[in-house]
Amino acid sequence: MFTKFVNACIAGALIIGMSLPGTSLALNGNPKYASSKTKDVVNRMIEAHGGIKKWRDAPSISYDFVMHLPIMEKMSQGKMKGWNIWKTAQTTIQPKSQKGYTELPWEGASIVSDGREIWSIDYPGGNAPVWRLWHHYSFITLPWLTQDSRVMLGEVEKGMLPNDAKEYNVVKMTVDRANTEGKDLYFKLYIDPETHLLKASAYNTPFPAIPEALVPENPRQMPMEMLRISEHYVTVDGLTLPSRYTTTDDTREKLFGMHLILNPSISKKFDNSRMKRPANAVVAKMMN
Repeated sequence: MFTKFVNACIAGALIIGMSLPGTSLALNGNPKYASSKTKDVVNRMIEAHGGIKKWRDAPSISYDFVMHLPIMEKMSQGKMKGWNIWKTAQTTIQPKSQKGYTELPWEGASIVSDGREIWSIDYPGGNAPVWRLWHHYSFITLPWLTQDSRVMLGEVEKGMLPNDAKEYNVVKMTVDRANTEGKDLYFKLYIDPETHLLKASAYNTPFPAIPEALVPENPRQMPMEMLRISEHYVTVDGLTLPSRYTTTDDTREKLFGMHLILNPSISKKFDNSRMKRPANAVVAKMMN
């Protein structure tokens, strides 16, 4: 059951990001590097974002999150009438344990993970609870998540993003058989060769976490890759995190989401009292 939980949360992890509840992420991380150059490029990226120790030792990483889904505007008036094109959250995650909780002000709901199971209170449905808790935390902290032992980091290549003249160092980060279809999950990390910051990630979308109507001309098919591109960063107590980013298709022509990270903190005390499941909580199936 525990293995199923971890695998499901990884599956929830991209489209649901790459969260790994119940594991000791990056405490004794031993990813597989294709070469010494790969290790050097990835380590420089981690250091540019503040280093592994600050992230690992943070009592929590918390932030307010706002997302606008412009692609949903017309559909929210049509076949997906009533679908909310705005998403808000107040999220707190403990990096060492990967326990976490999020408040959803728009829905008046909350979602909690104690590292073994996920439960919700007054959650009206829509995206899976695991998605709402972990998805954007996973992208925000992706530089550090490279250090999980299930990660394989490929050779350094050169690559460019659509509508961007800069050439980036690109490292393919693969998570072994991480999704529900038994296929490998991957990110292509676009790392700035000058600042060493993670500019963007391209990721595959084999997991059907997005509503079918999101791509109305062919509901069952998402782009082979999607792009998440950081537009602005903020440094908080030595950790550099994206504060504004977008999600697009692989051509950067179709805008799926616009995302803001507000009031980030890495020093708030984690509220362990939230880890006791109340009587009115609904335990979530991993992908529902």
